[in-house]
Amino acid sequence: MGLKKISIILVLLLFTMIFVGCKTTEDIVYKTDYLKENGNTKLGYAVYLPSEKITNTGNTYYVSPKGKDTNPGTKDKPWKSPGYASRQLKAGDKLIILYGTYTIKKSDADIMMPTSGTEDNWIIIEGQLDGTKRPKIQGMDNLGAAMDLSDTEYVLIKDLEIRSNKKAPFRSGIIADSASNIVFDNLYIHHIDENAFLFSDVQNVEIRNSLIKYTGSYSIDIEEGAVGNDNIAVSNTDIYYAGRYFNGGNANPYSEVHGALVEASGDVKFLDTRITRSTGSGLMTDVGDLEVNGCKITDNEDTGLQMNGGDATVKNTLISVGKVVTDPGVSVIIDTDKTDSTYTFEKVTIKNTASNQYLMYAQYDNRNTKITLDMDEVFLKSTGTNTKVFISPSVDFTITSPTIRLPNSDVALVIGDNEYTAKQVANGDFSSSGDVGSDDSEGTSSGDDGSSDTGDSGSDDTGSGDDTGTGSGSEDTGSTDTSDSGDTGSGDSGSTGDTGSSGSTGDSGTQPVSPPVVANGNKYYVSKSGSDSNDGSQSKPWATPGHASKQLKAGDTLFIMPGTYVMSAYYDDMLTIEASGNANNWIVIKGVKLDGKRPVLAGRNNLYSGIDIGANDYLWIEGLEVTSNNGANFREGISGEGLNEHIMILDMYIHHVDEFGIDLSDPNYITIENSSIGYTGFGSIGGPDGKFGGWRNVLIRGCDLSYNGHYYQGGPGPSPYDRPDGLGLEESAGPIYVYDTVVEHNRGDGLDSKSSNTHIENCVVANNFADGVKLWHGPSSVKNTLIYGTGDGSNENTAWAAMVLSTDKAHDKFTIDHVTVDFQRSNAYSIYMQYDDPNIPIDLTVKDSIFRSSGSNSRIFFAPSMVLDIKDSVFYYPNSVAVEHGNNEYTSGQISSFGTGNIHADPQFVKPAFGSVGDYNLKAGSPAAGKGAPASVLDMQK
Repeated sequence: MGLKKISIILVLLLFTMIFVGCKTTEDIVYKTDYLKENGNTKLGYAVYLPSEKITNTGNTYYVSPKGKDTNPGTKDKPWKSPGYASRQLKAGDKLIILYGTYTIKKSDADIMMPTSGTEDNWIIIEGQLDGTKRPKIQGMDNLGAAMDLSDTEYVLIKDLEIRSNKKAPFRSGIIADSASNIVFDNLYIHHIDENAFLFSDVQNVEIRNSLIKYTGSYSIDIEEGAVGNDNIAVSNTDIYYAGRYFNGGNANPYSEVHGALVEASGDVKFLDTRITRSTGSGLMTDVGDLEVNGCKITDNEDTGLQMNGGDATVKNTLISVGKVVTDPGVSVIIDTDKTDSTYTFEKVTIKNTASNQYLMYAQYDNRNTKITLDMDEVFLKSTGTNTKVFISPSVDFTITSPTIRLPNSDVALVIGDNEYTAKQVANGDFSSSGDVGSDDSEGTSSGDDGSSDTGDSGSDDTGSGDDTGTGSGSEDTGSTDTSDSGDTGSGDSGSTGDTGSSGSTGDSGTQPVSPPVVANGNKYYVSKSGSDSNDGSQSKPWATPGHASKQLKAGDTLFIMPGTYVMSAYYDDMLTIEASGNANNWIVIKGVKLDGKRPVLAGRNNLYSGIDIGANDYLWIEGLEVTSNNGANFREGISGEGLNEHIMILDMYIHHVDEFGIDLSDPNYITIENSSIGYTGFGSIGGPDGKFGGWRNVLIRGCDLSYNGHYYQGGPGPSPYDRPDGLGLEESAGPIYVYDTVVEHNRGDGLDSKSSNTHIENCVVANNFADGVKLWHGPSSVKNTLIYGTGDGSNENTAWAAMVLSTDKAHDKFTIDHVTVDFQRSNAYSIYMQYDDPNIPIDLTVKDSIFRSSGSNSRIFFAPSMVLDIKDSVFYYPNSVAVEHGNNEYTSGQISSFGTGNIHADPQFVKPAFGSVGDYNLKAGSPAAGKGAPASVLDMQK
């Protein structure tokens, strides 16, 4: 086979999957502190150009929307246009762009074109922030760019937002040819027809702490040019939705748009950066020396990471494709014509959901070019069938301590024309000549016990490296790449009702609600009979919620009268809140109900969101219905960007939207109460990874979060998102309280929380296709709750369980108290805990609960390291071992020895169900009397 070196160091773990090595989870910490690794903790994210090197001693000038270009540019007499002002600067000068909106048109005079600074006297162009909001530079008239830095050096650009002026054509954000020593810090560039950054022949350039989203072409496009590019760093930056916007929402002429395309002869680094949801590849490179460290490259439609250049190092990174499309590309491609290049992977997760596809390949086209590939502690995973890894015989490779999960593939690894099964790889039966051992040698195989792919949370997206991104949110998001597809009818039009379930308030901690709402400002009105030229009074109401919302200030209340308000135009029609309230004066928006009818916000034309709360605080939203306009494309119900504090969302009915019902990343002190949110494409409540601690101090009470995945773009679904959850939260600080809530018939999980401190009480989680309740961090609890129907009536062989607990923190504490669990599938764990981290101990307390499974081979799995305190509970597993704990199995006759007061007996439910509504009250004489969920919970579905 021509192999010079094949060394695979494999350590077997005794599970039914292939677990090889000392780390057996995809929960690698993808965040890294690059500078700490390199012995410097003082320079922020600077790599080549630290802040202490950016000095200036010249004048300070100002620009204001209220200024005049005939002024001297002082603080009290500022200039008006950033383009004019930038041309007045000399080395050492600073230009402060005061907060406001600046519209630039088709004229070179409007483009910011500063001259060069020097090594000791930089030119600085800096926005004045209003909290976390940046000054806006809005382009129109097909302007080529907001800023042109060609033939410049020693320039710092920071704290600015650059975007299209609403829907106007606007080509690029920032362009530069033949530039060096340029830093871009805390920029927000979005809704651009071509590139956010377009560079060639640049050296010593850094993009850091920034957010880039909704570009028509590559978000970052760095082309080789005549001289070449060198020393380029992108750090702590989020790159979203490349290719999903063009010219105000029209069809994009560019296909397969990458998040970033980089060509460079020298050094390039992507650090702590997220690239997600591009219509092409996430990151495509042809560079001399590449480092990717602490990144998440997820859910791009084509390849995740493609490397065609010289040496490359990939560390602490997640790369996955396949969640948003049914036919994704290869997760990782290495294909170079540069002989003797070295590629190193360390602590990297590579995932895919595709079938009949390579998960990764190395030198597929350049099979005669010799390279070296070193992989240490990698996690290779695919849920598709016939998925494998290809490595050319010309590659000298070492794979150390991997974890491999390809449960639905007979072949795991292909080297040239030779194929190796998962078991052969696990046994490490390779020699320098490529000979392999027998499948009969001792080892583990994949897929036994129906437990393949049990650890995936289904919520990688959204969002991106842990705590990566902009450092500060912005208030605008926007429309995507397609125009309205027409009113096609709502397809599966079943609804979950106007309001959520009622029930008693839980008692698992202090209710994290905001203080009593005070709104002492003006009262305004919207009515179908109004006019936007009116003053908004009760006698002269406005006509559209979009117009009305943009007039609100702290203390104001807006009443929206019944009727259907069709929303089509991005920004103009959206109910967009542009100001914050405060503790003494909230902003309140209330729907007025008459004769049982509430106002309806009906979206179409692929509108981004019905209600956009931006990065604002102290908001009360109540009594509205948000839905598609008769099945027209309409993406989200409520969205926000960045940190939101003190938000009340009450009595809302959000349904038949293509993405999330509520999509937020960093809410703090938020209550979602008595609301019905269902029939969405992506999930009732979710959002991307947070930058400020994620979801904190959250109360979800009296809600219905159901039927997600059963609607998409006017039809019954499924959507491109493979597992829409009722609740899907990324890593967060918590606490999260979910009380008195029904979560059923979701095509994903019921309740999936990666937050610390999650408490679920008085809930029904029923007939969800994937996992019922999934908790990833403690201290967390499930109390007075009913969980049943995993699989939603389908007999498809999957690994979904009624309950999953998993954490990477030793001695995290979890409590299960008065919980009823019924499981009716075979060859899958009914419950599993610490399956992916079996050597990390957690403390589990279970009491007064009922666990029943009618399926065969459907035991409960507890990892051997778990510290268990299980008592006074009823188990009934007539067709299976009941519990597996380490090397011990507990059958029906042994459950009494498993803990004090535990018995094995039929709890005698009135009507167990699988895919339909069950009655889990207990018959008279039941041995489980007084245990499990209380009657008040069992009757919530009736």
